[in-house]
Amino acid sequence: MNAVSFLSIPAGIAPDQEALVSEGVRLTYAETWARVRRLAGELARLGVGRGTRVAALNVNSHRYVEAYYATALLGGVFIPLNYRAKPPELEHMLATGRPRVVFVGERYLDLVESVRSKPPVLIAFDRPARGYPGYEELLAGAAEHDEEAEVEDDDVAILMYTSGTTALPKGVMLTHQDFTAYVTANVELADGTPRGAALLCVPLYHIAGATNMMTTLWTGRRLVLVPQFDPRGWLEVVERERITHAFLVPTMLKRLLDEPDLERRDLSSLQILSYGGAAMPFPVIRRAIERFPKNVASRARRARSRSGRSASPPSGARCPTWRCRSWVTTGRSSRPARWASSACARRAS
Repeated sequence: MNAVSFLSIPAGIAPDQEALVSEGVRLTYAETWARVRRLAGELARLGVGRGTRVAALNVNSHRYVEAYYATALLGGVFIPLNYRAKPPELEHMLATGRPRVVFVGERYLDLVESVRSKPPVLIAFDRPARGYPGYEELLAGAAEHDEEAEVEDDDVAILMYTSGTTALPKGVMLTHQDFTAYVTANVELADGTPRGAALLCVPLYHIAGATNMMTTLWTGRRLVLVPQFDPRGWLEVVERERITHAFLVPTMLKRLLDEPDLERRDLSSLQILSYGGAAMPFPVIRRAIERFPKNVASRARRARSRSGRSASPPSGARCPTWRCRSWVTTGRSSRPARWASSACARRAS
């Protein structure tokens, strides 16, 4: 199954539902799918096909999401580049990833131009700049590409580079089957009914950002993207867009809990808060349970005991010495906080 199906199938089921909200732009599933097909048409003209690599270097935006799905439609390999990378790291990623096309945000043009491994084609995400064509200008004159590339399950969909904490970044090859298995096992396909709105502030170059993008659109939920995380801005978006689902890394959750604006914000729309990317300190979990509305369920993706085996304490347990990484609050049914395995967490959602 080509991972482009995470958008194309819901677009056929619920074309008029809102899909993307970003930078003041609001797009339905049908509009998003049409833009993806037009971008794919332009990429095909530039020589992108099955196995061709296309990279992106920018903060979160609807254009970033479109670039991923347009690449997948053609059977290409998408490379989300870390915009926090230092020049030697970016040089390494471009040299080893060998993308034919790179989409670049305006603020990162200097960084790309400073490295030796420049791609054959560079497209400016924001607007035409320094002689590089602009994304929207290319899209305006492009013909729609309607043919979905045939891919094998083990074809690479995303080449995602690690943070390189011990050396230069290392490329991780993630296949269409990897994402298909994850997405279809965790969320239900869209059926045309309202599924709420998800707020994505985790960078799309991170696996958590990429998988949240996929699951949100597959299930027919509105995806609200913010360029970068800011505690006060996050709270404003939750209130304004009536966000129901959100994902945070532990440091983001702590910054939210420390934000003075938290108490006066209306967060009553929230249903699910997920976390991942690192171990969650117990004091932060405890503060979150106390501070967020009681109707909010919070979860992580996996629970591990010190022995490495999945485990969960009895229902209702709130032991401060428990070190598992998965928990669910069940305030909607007036029960106490309940620790859970990843399977229980999925059922609770």
